[in-house]
Amino acid sequence: MSCYGKNGPRIRTCLYAHNNLAVCEFFESLGVRLTQWEDGKIFPASMDAHEVRDALVRTAETGGVRIRTGCGITKIASIPYGGCSYPFTELSGINFPQAGITLRDRETSAPLFSASGCLLLTHRNFSGPVILNNSRSVKNGMGLEINFVFPYTIDSILARMKKDFSANPRRIEHWLAESYGLPKRFCEAAAREIGLPGQKVSGLSGQQMRKLAETISAWKYTVSGLAGFGQAMLTCGGVSLSELSLKTMEARNHPGLYLAGEVLDIDGDTGGYNLQFAFASAAAAARALEKDTVGC
Repeated sequence: MSCYGKNGPRIRTCLYAHNNLAVCEFFESLGVRLTQWEDGKIFPASMDAHEVRDALVRTAETGGVRIRTGCGITKIASIPYGGCSYPFTELSGINFPQAGITLRDRETSAPLFSASGCLLLTHRNFSGPVILNNSRSVKNGMGLEINFVFPYTIDSILARMKKDFSANPRRIEHWLAESYGLPKRFCEAAAREIGLPGQKVSGLSGQQMRKLAETISAWKYTVSGLAGFGQAMLTCGGVSLSELSLKTMEARNHPGLYLAGEVLDIDGDTGGYNLQFAFASAAAAARALEKDTVGC
């Protein structure tokens, strides 16, 4: 439930009624062979999304479902809710499998929360699961502190420097890459950040060592904004959950209208959670529709 933000507890019944195991069993029953990666994520063994789509379309058609496309739009009405999705530099493309972030209050600099996970540097901003999963809490002006060598801290890095630097002919860039497995381009940028590119580590003063430790484990930024709908991979918003029955997914004020998936005000963390909710809520709506049909 914690992977769906504040509304997570409200969809417990829906998710448990058609959980992740049920989703796997369903696709395997359609002939889609699955594979599980070391991180627990499930994919079609073919790694081809077309196989999933084709299995769903084939099953729908076998069940007598008519899929209508090319239909004209006769009216567009504005509603007071809704969400939208999908419409550095030399460091672009660098990936840190385990980075730490800390968000700080814009006025007091007090830490608001911390998290860790995969971080990606793009042409203009930060991305990756650790950023996307916590973006719902990010506001303009907040302080963002990034630890590129998590879980190492400033103190543990300084202790290693004091042990390694004496009479060491290695340059800063080489020492960082070898000691912490950091990409060469990033190490060069870190050395430039403290104004010592190409400097041998044996020549660093105590103050310079601390500055370098802070650069790789507590590099400070100020949030200037989110990427916006044009680049968003996930967004908050959608039809309020209070507008429908969470057992059947039927709109309270519009009988016969069922809503599922990302049109609702649910945003899950990256890693398949939005897909899981889309499947679970669609299954709940399908069960309710089946009962209505039988009743008629």
